[in-house]
Amino acid sequence: PRGKAKSPKAVLPQENITLEHLQTQVTEAQSLVRAINDLPEGAHFEHPMFGDLDKASTIRFLEVHTKHHLKIVRDIMKD
Repeated sequence: PRGKAKSPKAVLPQENITLEHLQTQVTEAQSLVRAINDLPEGAHFEHPMFGDLDKASTIRFLEVHTKHHLKIVRDIMKD
């Protein structure tokens, strides 16, 4: 649910956000997401609230979380 949690400091921007910075981050994120398939099955992601997520759970989390953020962006663009 929107507005129910605070972002961890590790994911908050520490500088002014520019278009160039966003483009770099998107490119890096795309590369990292593609690399997930190459990780061993025992790989995990440590989520600050959900704890250790295995590879399959991490992929599912990324799908749900990305859709959530895209919905927020669409809502902002409506205004």
